[in-house]
Amino acid sequence: MLYFPRPYPDELLGSLIGRACREIGLPHKELVFAVSGERGTYSSIFLPSYLKQLSVLTDIDIEELVFSHSSFPYIVSFMPAALMTRLKDLVLKRQGVSGGSFNSLANSVTSGVLYRRLCRQCVAEDLQEFGTSYWHRSHMLPAVYYCVKHGQVLEETNIAVKYFNARWSYYLPHEVMGRFIDFEIPGSILLEIARHSKDALAKHADYPQSVADWHAQYRELAEHKGYLQSSPSIASWQLARDLQRAYGSRFLVNAGCSYPLERRNSWPALMVRRRTEVPFIPVKHILLYTFLEHCGSAEKKLDYTKPGKRPFDTSVLDEEFSKKIKAGLKTLRQHLPHLTLAEFMTKCGCWGPYRHQRKNFPKTAALVEIFKSKHSKSPVQTPNRRRQAR
Repeated sequence: MLYFPRPYPDELLGSLIGRACREIGLPHKELVFAVSGERGTYSSIFLPSYLKQLSVLTDIDIEELVFSHSSFPYIVSFMPAALMTRLKDLVLKRQGVSGGSFNSLANSVTSGVLYRRLCRQCVAEDLQEFGTSYWHRSHMLPAVYYCVKHGQVLEETNIAVKYFNARWSYYLPHEVMGRFIDFEIPGSILLEIARHSKDALAKHADYPQSVADWHAQYRELAEHKGYLQSSPSIASWQLARDLQRAYGSRFLVNAGCSYPLERRNSWPALMVRRRTEVPFIPVKHILLYTFLEHCGSAEKKLDYTKPGKRPFDTSVLDEEFSKKIKAGLKTLRQHLPHLTLAEFMTKCGCWGPYRHQRKNFPKTAALVEIFKSKHSKSPVQTPNRRRQAR
């Protein structure tokens, strides 16, 4: 292959492959085979697996290609330094790394970017400067709906990200129509999310270097926000509730970060707890940080219940237990002579709460007395056993 285009500033490698297909005149699969020398090679718009070959064809150092034209810096931006270095070495050298491994790395981006996005002002400037438009990687990040350079809302197209080898994947931004999506979130908040996401592509040196450092920073921000409870812990459920209210369920679903509010171990709650070593994808870090930095403070009074067993209403349980015992007296009629009170109550599902608080279950106690009067005098028969040889 004598000719291959070079990437433009902030252009994704997948966009470069699409332009190469148009300029060289080869279908996507044939071009990938010509570049990689392998059939079925994994090709993602965010992080293709044939980086070494692209480095040779574009005459650009492979590390510069990865860190300036792929989503890899974003993917590893919130990882510990040691893990980031190890993944970097694996990607650059590709020793023992399959296409599926590249796919797994790209999942932290693809789960939150369903369709390609563009900025009309960037398109106009690219056409004027380069004679063509291309897909910017800073526009194709989860939860990013603003162009940081121009402060404009991005348009979302109908070109699905995961169908990279389809014919419409060759289209350039100036050739497609887009639509604006209104999430009913203030533009200033969306712009901050876009800024933090673009910063993640640069991997700042002053970022914390471990998962524990991130969680400690979020806990400190949550305390200043008013989420510190009377006990030395963060009101994590209330924080998760307020974050969902601030962004809205639809926005979180599109970003690949939705969670049911009734769960106490949602990702925002886990990220502010102590001794949590669970890794989280970059977009969750960015959404939580933006919420704690720029959204409203917590309510003055936090509805907090202490951990442990929850108190129950004995009057409601008494009514429920009495119905179960009445049903048990009918269905277990044949087995009653063989059952003790504890065994009978256990089968009815009433023994645990009743045995410790009998005075609080008057209806249940009355039925227990009926059970005793009818069956307590019956001899308890044990199962037949084989007679042992004399």
